[in-house]
Amino acid sequence: MEQEQMDYDKAIRELNEIVESLDGDTPIAMQEYVTKARRAKELILFCQNYLHQLDEEFQQVFNAE
Repeated sequence: MEQEQMDYDKAIRELNEIVESLDGDTPIAMQEYVTKARRAKELILFCQNYLHQLDEEFQQVFNAE
């Protein structure tokens, strides 16, 4: 993952940019496609983990009552 601090909103924005670039009419080199696909996978995993942690926090808050 990038050196700069990643957060959910940044990850979603970058993921949307990748999807738009792959979905566009402009052809890209196969290696660039693979690179973007790898990065997209990293971002998806980051977002899944973030949402899972957030869900656990909500469960703790609501189960504490």
